[in-house]
Formats: sequence, structure tokens, C-alpha cells
Amino acid sequence: GFCFVFQAEDGIRDLVRSRRLGEVYKRQDCADLYYYRGLYWQLGNDPQKSRADLLVALALDNHFHSAAHALAALYLGSGELAEALDWLRLLNDEKPDDLDVQNNLAACEAGLGNTERAVEIWNAILKIAPNYELARKNLERYQR
Repeated sequence: GFCFVFQAEDGIRDLVRSRRLGEVYKRQDCADLYYYRGLYWQLGNDPQKSRADLLVALALDNHFHSAAHALAALYLGSGELAEALDWLRLLNDEKPDDLDVQNNLAACEAGLGNTERAVEIWNAILKIAPNYELARKNLERYQR
């Protein structure tokens, strides 16, 4: 018979005695692991599990920009605009030059009925980056 051996997170281990990936996640306190699993759940269309893992990633690393952005997008996509707005404001405070965050912040503001604020943000984006197509399209939508 064949014996398969592979490199595991704690050294070389026999395939028969290996643990499952889920058990590795439970055992490791690594923000990256939770972030990537949160993205996996997003792709698998399971927003509750995605949200849970992204929140754990952020609890382990409070300044994990990508995890916060993914969480804000999850809230924005599910119509939970107040939650999205909170995360987008935090992201914008930490990285005020991130145009994607600013665009999502403006979209969230517009969704909450704050269209004047949204238009201000999109105009500010277009002053900095005149070719930023998402901001231009969003601005056109709300200036009709």
C-alpha cells in the first residue's frame, strides 16, 4: 500500500492522522486565516458565516483594512446601511486617500438619503482622479 505524507502547519504528518482544516482555524488566532475564510464564505453565499469570520479577523487585528472593507461591502450589499456607514467612516479616517472606500461611503450616504453629502464625496473623488469611472457613474445616477 501507499503511505502519503504532507507538510502540515505543525510539521510532517501522516495523512490518516491529519486534522481537518476547520480544526486548524479553531486552533489558530491569526487574522489572515479568518479574513480569507470570510471571503470564502462570501463567495459561497453565506453572509452570516462571512460576517462572523471577518469580525473575528478584526478583533484580532483592529487595523486590518481589507477585512474591514470586505465587512463594509457585505453590509452595504445586504442593505444594512447604518452598519456599513460606521465601517466605511472608520476606514476613511484610517486611509483618507482610498478612493474605493470614499466611493462606497458616498454610495452608502446616498442609500441613506444623504444625497447632497454623496454628491460632495463623488465630486471630491473626481477632482483627485478624473478617470475614476465608478464615481462618475454614481454621480451621473444621482444628478439626473
